[in-house]
Amino acid sequence: MIFKIVGLTLSLIALATDASETDNERLWYQHPGKEWNSQALHLGNGYFGASFFGGVKQEQFTLGEKSFWTGGPGDSTNNTYGVIPGGKDHLAEIRRLIVEGRIAEADGLYAQHMMGDYSRFGALSTVGSLYLNFEGHAGAVTNYVREIDLHQAIGSVAYEIQGIHYRREYFCSYPARALVMRISCDKPGALSFDLGIDVAHKKRGPAIKVSPEQGLWELSGNLDDNNRAYRVKIKVLPEGGTLASSPKNGGLLLVNDATAATILYTVATDYLLKPPAYRGADPEVITAGVLNKLQGRTYPALRAEHVVDYQRLYLRTRFHLEGGIPERESLPTDQRWAFYAKHDYADIGLKEAAFNFGKYLLISASRPGALPSGIQGPWSTPLPGRETTRSTSTFR
Repeated sequence: MIFKIVGLTLSLIALATDASETDNERLWYQHPGKEWNSQALHLGNGYFGASFFGGVKQEQFTLGEKSFWTGGPGDSTNNTYGVIPGGKDHLAEIRRLIVEGRIAEADGLYAQHMMGDYSRFGALSTVGSLYLNFEGHAGAVTNYVREIDLHQAIGSVAYEIQGIHYRREYFCSYPARALVMRISCDKPGALSFDLGIDVAHKKRGPAIKVSPEQGLWELSGNLDDNNRAYRVKIKVLPEGGTLASSPKNGGLLLVNDATAATILYTVATDYLLKPPAYRGADPEVITAGVLNKLQGRTYPALRAEHVVDYQRLYLRTRFHLEGGIPERESLPTDQRWAFYAKHDYADIGLKEAAFNFGKYLLISASRPGALPSGIQGPWSTPLPGRETTRSTSTFR
């Protein structure tokens, strides 16, 4: 289908077969992100999400999972979910006051007896922040690039320090139900880092277990407000080097003197679509099952499976606006956005990129078998409680 819109040709092609990638299918930057809402880059597989900042010495992922909701029964046996009991008993009186024209009185009575509150309604929360702290990263950083490839749903960070090229690739796989990370360098033995999670829900004493002999970092805990059980498992597969543990920050897994490492992260809660408690799943069985299923699989195989699964949906449509400016489209995304901020809208290809980004986010946020997507999908800020409920608008 082809439409003429203000002198431009717009093509919207269902079941697109053109798999070639363009500059408008890439968000990229020449610096790490600082603000979650506008600069972090988001990955997701429908079940959970991760947002990365691309720091050189320290990488941070803020971790979300759709059933990490803080409301509902747990601490209290008298949870009314924000509904004031007995409100209907005052309905006749409120109606009478309205009919008599005593609107202010009716409004006051309504506010007192029928307007619920958010005291125990809850909000989408966060698992916490996963940190990777890199050693040997002193010195000037050159050729830095942080990006999301919208065509393949793969994030990456690349840079050079002291003549060594480092590259990180990240993706959230729906078939694997895992966040998959690949960290590598072009000098044998030059990769050393530690990893661990700064846990958000500490009230109920979460337990961290680090097993370097298995390359395993595990977290078992319960949400602060409603006692929902959850598990996190991280499997690290180094190429060369050694694994060790440290008691710092609650427990860290260390990779020393490797050349590359593949990291597999998965998370689950006891959420089950079974009212009224919506509990019953076993997060230990789910997360252990994910890692067992992935045992023996290579990074290239997981990556290829992920891309095929994602593109099955992504390539169904293609949006193109004629009259793009190649010189603008080749610029980093924040530089392209800066022209729009100055009311220079000549780069219409940025609108293509916005369409592709929206398509990417929708696929990453909502998949069969997972909970429906809310306003911010599976992504959460590093902040606890209600402050996590913000929209995701990384596109500048």
